Amino acid sequence: MSAAPAEAPDVPVRRPPHAKPALRVVPAPALALVARDRAARAEDWRDSALCAQVDGDLFFPDKGGSNRAAKKICAACDVQAECLAYALENSEPFGVWAGTSERQRTRMQRSAQ
Repeated sequence: MSAAPAEAPDVPVRRPPHAKPALRVVPAPALALVARDRAARAEDWRDSALCAQVDGDLFFPDKGGSNRAAKKICAACDVQAECLAYALENSEPFGVWAGTSERQRTRMQRSAQ
């Protein structure tokens, strides 16, 4: 009488942490929809921003002018994280964004490199 072949135990396949996930092909029309959806979501946070409800000149003070009022408004804003992400991703060179000055954002970008 022959013995039944031993079944291999269920062992999860583990990929090394540096392995990239498998790529999948996405049709071009779907990519366009994704891009449009991302753009729409990117605009959504601006609708909730407190800075949209006050004079925009506060956020772009003259050289040597105070940015304290703008930073105070930013400190109370619910979308500060989204604003900072936008400013850093787009390398906004002017004004107060998410309670940060041009100099502060430049330092953040340099330290991230």
